[in-house]
Amino acid sequence: INAEYGIHPSENMADQFHWPPLESDPQVFADFATKLGLTNYSTGEVFSFDPDMLAFLPFAEPPKAVIACVRRMPEHKDTDKTRGDAATEVDFYMDQTGKLDNACGVIALVHSILNVPDMILADGSPLGQFREENKETTPEQRARSLEEFTAIHELYKETAAEGNEGNQDGVHVHKDEEGNEVEKTFHFIAYVRNGKGQLVELDGTKAGPVSYTHLRAHETPEHLVCRLLLEKKKKKINLSNLNSYIIINKLKPINLTSR
Repeated sequence: INAEYGIHPSENMADQFHWPPLESDPQVFADFATKLGLTNYSTGEVFSFDPDMLAFLPFAEPPKAVIACVRRMPEHKDTDKTRGDAATEVDFYMDQTGKLDNACGVIALVHSILNVPDMILADGSPLGQFREENKETTPEQRARSLEEFTAIHELYKETAAEGNEGNQDGVHVHKDEEGNEVEKTFHFIAYVRNGKGQLVELDGTKAGPVSYTHLRAHETPEHLVCRLLLEKKKKKINLSNLNSYIIINKLKPINLTSR
């Protein structure tokens, strides 16, 4: 029990808990990461890959992780779940079970933080405890652990309520070119670099992590992620449109020198 982080046991809450979707908002993810215990990194949203626009992001170096919010194409959903290899080199990977229905946002955040050694978690923090309890467990066991991890449930419930009143089931209604209403479900996926320098896609609904080629010269992780997703969209493999991009990195030091 850790009173500072509000970690208190509850016998019945895990059975009753429903995972509403997170809003695709960098501030929501930043606040949730802080509640989980992340101390030295924050999040930002990429609106353009133009160098001048990227310069406005409050980060000191290229991102350590990327979270993409994408729409999955329903006709490729079953095939997509077979992709990935459990043997791919990563520090941490977990499944997304049916009970973790709309928990792809928190899973993407967990995948991002626990696969970047530079990301420091505060002592006794909820995610720090989750990591310690699951160092030697399997991806499926980690999912079961999250299902029952009431400390993270409470924080998630608070975060998911922020700006998300009209999206409690994860389904968005959009109009197509002919004006017809179409239901679209969006999904969060994390991307990090592993020890071999490969870009790795982390999505708990797949068979395992998916590794990609090494970065090209002068190509940052967010550029490679964008290139891969656009290629998938063009080939109609498993993703439709990229909805938003959230990156995780160290904040630039604040210059307090007066002019």
